[in-house]
Amino acid sequence: MSVRYIFLLSLCFCWTIDSVYAGFDWQKATLKQFSAYVSSTATEDELRALAQKQFYFEISSDHTRQIQYYQQLQQALADQIPVEYERPVFDIKVFYGDADGLQAESTIGILGGIGPLSDASILSMIHAKLGAAEIHKNVAIHLYSLPPPRTSWQQLRGGILYGARLARFLTHGYRSYYLASNTAHVNLATISRITGKDRLKNLVQMVAARISREMPALGQGDSVLILGTTQAWEAKLYDPYLDQEGIAYRFLQAPEQKQLQTQIDAIKRGSWSNADAQQLALWLQTLAEKYGVKTLLLACTELPLGLHSELASFASEGFLIVDTEQFFAESIAKDLMQTPGL
Repeated sequence: MSVRYIFLLSLCFCWTIDSVYAGFDWQKATLKQFSAYVSSTATEDELRALAQKQFYFEISSDHTRQIQYYQQLQQALADQIPVEYERPVFDIKVFYGDADGLQAESTIGILGGIGPLSDASILSMIHAKLGAAEIHKNVAIHLYSLPPPRTSWQQLRGGILYGARLARFLTHGYRSYYLASNTAHVNLATISRITGKDRLKNLVQMVAARISREMPALGQGDSVLILGTTQAWEAKLYDPYLDQEGIAYRFLQAPEQKQLQTQIDAIKRGSWSNADAQQLALWLQTLAEKYGVKTLLLACTELPLGLHSELASFASEGFLIVDTEQFFAESIAKDLMQTPGL
Protein backbone atom coordinates (compact mmCIF):
# COMPACT_ATOMS: atom_id res chain seq x y z
CA MET A 1 0.00 0.00 0.00
CA SER A 2 1.55 3.31 -1.08
CA VAL A 3 2.06 6.26 1.24
CA ARG A 4 -0.23 8.35 -1.00
CA TYR A 5 -2.99 5.75 -0.72
CA ILE A 6 -2.66 5.57 3.06
CA PHE A 7 -2.86 9.34 3.30
CA LEU A 8 -6.01 9.42 1.17
CA LEU A 9 -7.51 6.75 3.39
CA SER A 10 -6.73 8.91 6.40
CA LEU A 11 -8.80 11.71 4.87
CA CYS A 12 -11.64 9.35 4.00
CA PHE A 13 -11.72 7.96 7.50
CA CYS A 14 -11.48 11.23 9.40
CA TRP A 15 -15.18 10.91 10.24
CA THR A 16 -14.48 7.51 11.80
CA ILE A 17 -11.53 8.78 13.79
CA ASP A 18 -13.33 11.84 15.05
CA SER A 19 -16.47 9.91 15.86
CA VAL A 20 -14.70 7.57 18.26
CA TYR A 21 -13.26 10.50 20.21
CA ALA A 22 -16.59 10.56 21.96
CA GLY A 23 -15.90 6.99 23.03
CA PHE A 24 -18.02 6.05 26.03
CA ASP A 25 -20.65 8.15 27.80
CA TRP A 26 -17.85 9.20 30.13
CA GLN A 27 -15.86 11.01 27.45
CA LYS A 28 -15.18 13.78 29.94
CA ALA A 29 -13.78 11.42 32.54
CA THR A 30 -10.33 12.19 33.88
CA LEU A 31 -7.50 9.68 33.61
CA LYS A 32 -8.03 8.83 37.28
CA GLN A 33 -11.77 8.24 36.79
CA PHE A 34 -11.15 6.23 33.63
CA SER A 35 -8.73 3.97 35.49
CA ALA A 36 -11.09 3.47 38.42
CA TYR A 37 -13.97 2.67 36.06
CA VAL A 38 -11.98 0.03 34.22
CA SER A 39 -10.65 -1.50 37.43
CA SER A 40 -13.84 -1.86 39.39
CA THR A 41 -16.98 -0.76 37.55
CA ALA A 42 -16.94 -1.79 33.91
CA THR A 43 -18.90 -4.88 32.89
CA GLU A 44 -17.56 -7.42 30.40
CA ASP A 45 -19.77 -5.93 27.70
CA GLU A 46 -18.53 -2.43 28.44
CA LEU A 47 -14.91 -3.60 28.35
CA ARG A 48 -15.50 -5.30 25.00
CA ALA A 49 -17.00 -2.07 23.68
CA LEU A 50 -13.73 -0.27 24.48
CA ALA A 51 -11.89 -2.15 21.74
CA GLN A 52 -10.19 0.31 19.36
CA LYS A 53 -12.20 3.25 20.69
CA GLN A 54 -10.04 6.36 20.71
CA PHE A 55 -9.71 8.75 23.65
CA TYR A 56 -7.90 12.06 23.77
CA PHE A 57 -6.27 13.55 26.87
CA GLU A 58 -4.24 16.69 27.37
CA ILE A 59 -1.82 17.05 30.26
CA SER A 60 -0.68 20.63 30.83
CA SER A 61 -0.36 20.77 34.63
CA ASP A 62 0.19 18.42 37.56
CA HIS A 63 2.25 16.39 35.09
CA THR A 64 3.71 13.81 37.45
CA ARG A 65 0.38 12.80 38.96
CA GLN A 66 -1.49 12.76 35.66
CA ILE A 67 1.14 10.58 34.00
CA GLN A 68 0.95 8.24 36.98
CA TYR A 69 -2.79 8.01 36.44
CA TYR A 70 -2.15 7.13 32.80
CA GLN A 71 0.21 4.35 33.88
CA GLN A 72 -2.43 3.07 36.29
CA LEU A 73 -5.00 3.17 33.51
CA GLN A 74 -2.87 1.11 31.15
CA GLN A 75 -2.20 -1.40 33.93
CA ALA A 76 -5.92 -1.63 34.68
CA LEU A 77 -6.64 -2.26 31.00
CA ALA A 78 -3.94 -4.95 30.83
CA ASP A 79 -5.46 -6.62 33.90
CA GLN A 80 -8.94 -6.62 32.40
CA ILE A 81 -8.26 -6.97 28.65
CA PRO A 82 -5.40 -9.40 27.89
CA VAL A 83 -5.34 -8.87 24.10
CA GLU A 84 -3.74 -5.51 23.27
CA TYR A 85 -5.69 -4.98 20.06
CA GLU A 86 -8.94 -5.23 22.05
CA ARG A 87 -7.91 -2.28 24.23
CA PRO A 88 -8.68 1.36 23.42
CA VAL A 89 -6.44 3.79 21.57
CA PHE A 90 -5.03 6.72 23.53
CA ASP A 91 -4.04 10.04 22.04
CA ILE A 92 -2.04 11.77 24.78
CA LYS A 93 -0.54 15.25 24.52
CA VAL A 94 1.74 16.46 27.30
CA PHE A 95 2.39 20.20 27.21
CA TYR A 96 5.20 22.06 28.95
CA GLY A 97 4.65 25.80 28.88
CA ASP A 98 2.00 27.60 26.84
CA ALA A 99 0.06 25.09 24.73
CA ASP A 100 -1.56 27.85 22.68
CA GLY A 101 1.77 29.12 21.40
CA LEU A 102 3.18 25.71 20.59
CA GLN A 103 4.57 24.96 17.13
CA ALA A 104 4.83 21.56 15.45
CA GLU A 105 8.61 21.97 15.43
CA SER A 106 8.54 22.01 19.23
CA THR A 107 6.69 18.69 19.50
CA ILE A 108 8.06 15.16 19.65
CA GLY A 109 5.77 12.42 18.32
CA ILE A 110 5.97 8.95 19.87
CA LEU A 111 4.19 6.08 18.15
CA GLY A 112 3.22 3.46 20.70
CA GLY A 113 0.67 0.70 21.04
CA ILE A 114 2.86 -2.34 20.36
CA GLY A 115 3.36 -2.40 24.12
CA PRO A 116 0.93 -0.01 25.85
CA LEU A 117 2.31 -0.75 29.33
CA SER A 118 5.81 0.07 28.15
CA ASP A 119 4.60 3.22 26.36
CA ALA A 120 3.22 4.54 29.63
CA SER A 121 6.42 3.65 31.47
CA ILE A 122 8.56 5.42 28.86
CA LEU A 123 6.37 8.52 29.11
CA SER A 124 6.87 8.55 32.87
CA MET A 125 10.65 8.23 32.46
CA ILE A 126 10.76 11.06 29.92
CA HIS A 127 8.80 13.35 32.22
CA ALA A 128 11.08 12.52 35.15
CA LYS A 129 14.12 13.54 33.11
CA LEU A 130 12.45 16.72 31.85
CA GLY A 131 11.36 17.60 35.37
CA ALA A 132 14.89 17.17 36.66
CA ALA A 133 16.08 19.55 33.92
CA GLU A 134 13.38 22.07 34.93
CA ILE A 135 11.86 22.42 31.47
CA HIS A 136 9.46 25.35 31.45
CA LYS A 137 9.46 26.37 27.78
CA ASN A 138 6.93 25.56 25.08
CA VAL A 139 7.54 21.93 24.14
CA ALA A 140 5.21 18.96 23.93
CA ILE A 141 5.15 15.18 23.76
CA HIS A 142 2.47 13.57 21.63
CA LEU A 143 2.13 9.89 22.52
CA TYR A 144 -0.16 7.91 20.25
CA SER A 145 -0.80 4.50 21.78
CA LEU A 146 -2.25 2.64 18.81
CA PRO A 147 -2.33 -1.18 19.24
CA PRO A 148 -1.74 -2.73 15.80
CA PRO A 149 -3.80 -5.54 14.29
CA ARG A 150 -1.65 -8.67 14.49
CA THR A 151 -3.77 -11.63 13.43
CA SER A 152 -5.33 -12.05 9.99
CA TRP A 153 -8.79 -11.48 11.46
CA GLN A 154 -7.69 -8.29 13.21
CA GLN A 155 -6.10 -7.00 10.01
CA LEU A 156 -9.22 -7.79 8.01
CA ARG A 157 -11.47 -6.15 10.58
CA GLY A 158 -9.40 -3.09 11.38
CA GLY A 159 -6.42 -2.81 9.05
CA ILE A 160 -7.76 0.12 7.02
CA LEU A 161 -8.72 2.14 10.09
CA TYR A 162 -5.32 1.40 11.64
CA GLY A 163 -3.58 2.63 8.48
CA ALA A 164 -5.68 5.79 8.40
CA ARG A 165 -5.01 6.59 12.05
CA LEU A 166 -1.32 5.86 11.62
CA ALA A 167 -0.99 8.11 8.58
CA ARG A 168 -2.86 10.91 10.30
CA PHE A 169 -0.50 10.85 13.27
CA LEU A 170 2.67 10.56 11.20
CA THR A 171 1.80 13.55 9.00
CA HIS A 172 1.51 16.14 11.80
CA GLY A 173 4.92 17.44 10.75
CA TYR A 174 6.56 17.16 14.17
CA ARG A 175 10.27 17.86 14.46
CA SER A 176 11.03 14.27 15.45
CA TYR A 177 9.17 10.99 15.58
CA TYR A 178 10.13 7.97 17.64
CA LEU A 179 8.89 4.38 17.76
CA ALA A 180 8.37 3.33 21.38
CA SER A 181 9.21 -0.27 20.61
CA ASN A 182 12.23 -2.19 19.39
CA THR A 183 10.12 -4.49 17.24
CA ALA A 184 8.35 -1.59 15.52
CA HIS A 185 11.70 -0.73 13.95
CA VAL A 186 11.22 -3.74 11.67
CA ASN A 187 8.89 -1.38 9.75
CA LEU A 188 11.21 1.63 9.98
CA ALA A 189 11.66 2.06 6.21
CA THR A 190 7.91 2.00 5.55
CA ILE A 191 7.10 4.45 8.34
CA SER A 192 9.89 6.83 7.31
CA ARG A 193 8.27 7.21 3.89
CA ILE A 194 5.29 8.78 5.68
CA THR A 195 7.11 10.95 8.23
CA GLY A 196 10.06 11.85 6.05
CA LYS A 197 13.37 10.11 6.61
CA ASP A 198 14.96 12.98 8.54
CA ARG A 199 12.12 13.19 11.06
CA LEU A 200 11.96 9.52 12.09
CA LYS A 201 14.74 8.60 14.50
CA ASN A 202 16.25 5.13 14.50
CA LEU A 203 16.53 4.21 18.17
CA VAL A 204 17.85 0.72 17.41
CA GLN A 205 20.80 2.19 15.54
CA MET A 206 21.33 4.65 18.39
CA VAL A 207 21.34 1.80 20.93
CA ALA A 208 24.06 -0.03 18.97
CA ALA A 209 26.15 3.15 18.75
CA ARG A 210 25.82 3.71 22.48
CA ILE A 211 26.87 0.15 23.26
CA SER A 212 29.95 0.71 21.12
CA ARG A 213 30.83 3.92 22.98
CA GLU A 214 30.13 2.78 26.52
CA MET A 215 31.06 -0.91 26.38
CA PRO A 216 34.30 -1.07 24.39
CA ALA A 217 35.08 -4.59 25.63
CA LEU A 218 32.31 -5.86 23.35
CA GLY A 219 34.48 -4.96 20.38
CA GLN A 220 37.43 -6.85 21.80
CA GLY A 221 36.19 -10.42 22.04
CA ASP A 222 33.27 -10.14 24.44
CA SER A 223 29.73 -10.65 23.13
CA VAL A 224 26.24 -9.35 23.85
CA LEU A 225 23.23 -11.67 24.02
CA ILE A 226 20.23 -10.27 22.14
CA LEU A 227 16.90 -10.81 23.93
CA GLY A 228 13.76 -9.61 22.16
CA THR A 229 10.56 -10.62 20.44
CA THR A 230 10.32 -13.43 17.93
CA GLN A 231 9.43 -10.96 15.18
CA ALA A 232 12.64 -9.00 15.83
CA TRP A 233 14.58 -12.28 16.13
CA GLU A 234 13.30 -13.46 12.75
CA ALA A 235 14.05 -10.09 11.15
CA LYS A 236 17.56 -10.00 12.70
CA LEU A 237 16.70 -6.47 13.77
CA TYR A 238 19.86 -5.61 15.68
CA ASP A 239 22.33 -7.65 13.61
CA PRO A 240 23.28 -5.07 10.93
CA TYR A 241 23.68 -2.25 13.46
CA LEU A 242 25.85 -4.32 15.80
CA ASP A 243 27.88 -5.51 12.79
CA GLN A 244 28.38 -1.90 11.75
CA GLU A 245 29.74 -1.07 15.20
CA GLY A 246 31.98 -4.15 15.27
CA ILE A 247 30.13 -5.63 18.25
CA ALA A 248 30.06 -9.39 18.63
CA TYR A 249 26.68 -10.86 19.56
CA ARG A 250 24.85 -14.07 20.24
CA PHE A 251 21.17 -14.90 19.78
CA LEU A 252 18.86 -17.54 21.19
CA GLN A 253 18.08 -20.86 19.57
CA ALA A 254 14.51 -21.37 18.36
CA PRO A 255 13.13 -23.24 21.43
CA GLU A 256 14.62 -20.62 23.78
CA GLN A 257 13.24 -17.81 21.64
CA LYS A 258 9.80 -19.38 21.75
CA GLN A 259 9.99 -19.54 25.54
CA LEU A 260 11.14 -15.92 25.75
CA GLN A 261 8.22 -14.79 23.58
CA THR A 262 5.85 -16.59 25.93
CA GLN A 263 7.32 -14.58 28.81
CA ILE A 264 7.02 -11.31 26.89
CA ASP A 265 3.39 -12.06 26.03
CA ALA A 266 2.62 -12.68 29.70
CA ILE A 267 4.17 -9.33 30.65
CA LYS A 268 2.09 -7.60 27.98
CA ARG A 269 -1.09 -9.18 29.38
CA GLY A 270 -0.30 -7.77 32.81
CA SER A 271 -0.40 -11.29 34.29
CA TRP A 272 2.95 -10.95 35.99
CA SER A 273 4.13 -11.23 39.58
CA ASN A 274 7.31 -10.68 41.57
CA ALA A 275 7.83 -14.44 41.56
CA ASP A 276 7.59 -14.40 37.75
CA ALA A 277 10.20 -11.63 37.65
CA GLN A 278 12.56 -13.66 39.83
CA GLN A 279 12.16 -16.75 37.66
CA LEU A 280 12.75 -14.73 34.49
CA ALA A 281 15.91 -13.20 35.95
CA LEU A 282 17.28 -16.61 36.92
CA TRP A 283 16.51 -18.03 33.49
CA LEU A 284 18.19 -15.13 31.69
CA GLN A 285 21.28 -15.53 33.86
CA THR A 286 21.33 -19.23 32.98
CA LEU A 287 21.15 -18.34 29.28
CA ALA A 288 23.98 -15.82 29.68
CA GLU A 289 26.15 -18.49 31.26
CA LYS A 290 25.27 -20.97 28.51
CA TYR A 291 26.27 -18.51 25.77
CA GLY A 292 29.33 -17.28 27.67
CA VAL A 293 28.32 -13.63 27.81
CA LYS A 294 28.25 -10.99 30.51
CA THR A 295 26.16 -8.41 28.63
CA LEU A 296 22.43 -8.76 27.97
CA LEU A 297 20.69 -6.55 25.43
CA LEU A 298 17.05 -6.24 26.49
CA ALA A 299 15.85 -5.63 22.93
CA CYS A 300 12.21 -5.52 23.97
CA THR A 301 10.90 -2.75 26.21
CA GLU A 302 8.63 -5.19 28.05
CA LEU A 303 11.61 -7.07 29.48
CA PRO A 304 12.73 -4.28 31.86
CA LEU A 305 9.09 -4.00 32.99
CA GLY A 306 8.93 -7.72 33.60
CA LEU A 307 12.19 -7.90 35.51
CA HIS A 308 11.19 -5.13 37.94
CA SER A 309 13.71 -4.74 40.76
CA GLU A 310 15.43 -7.94 39.67
CA LEU A 311 17.53 -5.82 37.30
CA ALA A 312 19.75 -4.97 40.27
CA SER A 313 20.51 -8.66 40.81
CA PHE A 314 22.29 -8.83 37.46
CA ALA A 315 24.85 -6.22 38.52
CA SER A 316 25.55 -8.12 41.72
CA GLU A 317 26.28 -11.20 39.61
CA GLY A 318 28.65 -9.27 37.36
CA PHE A 319 26.31 -8.84 34.36
CA LEU A 320 25.82 -5.69 32.29
CA ILE A 321 22.30 -4.85 31.18
CA VAL A 322 21.44 -2.75 28.14
CA ASP A 323 17.97 -1.45 29.06
CA THR A 324 16.44 -0.21 25.80
CA GLU A 325 13.35 1.16 27.56
CA GLN A 326 15.54 3.44 29.67
CA PHE A 327 17.65 4.38 26.65
CA PHE A 328 14.59 5.24 24.56
CA ALA A 329 13.32 7.56 27.30
CA GLU A 330 16.72 9.22 27.73
CA SER A 331 17.09 9.81 23.98
CA ILE A 332 13.63 11.35 23.60
CA ALA A 333 14.10 13.57 26.66
CA LYS A 334 17.45 14.74 25.32
CA ASP A 335 15.85 15.57 21.96
CA LEU A 336 13.16 17.65 23.70
CA MET A 337 15.75 19.53 25.73
CA GLN A 338 17.54 20.42 22.49
CA THR A 339 14.40 21.98 21.03
CA PRO A 340 15.23 25.40 19.53
CA GLY A 341 14.47 28.18 21.98
CA LEU A 342 15.12 26.21 25.16
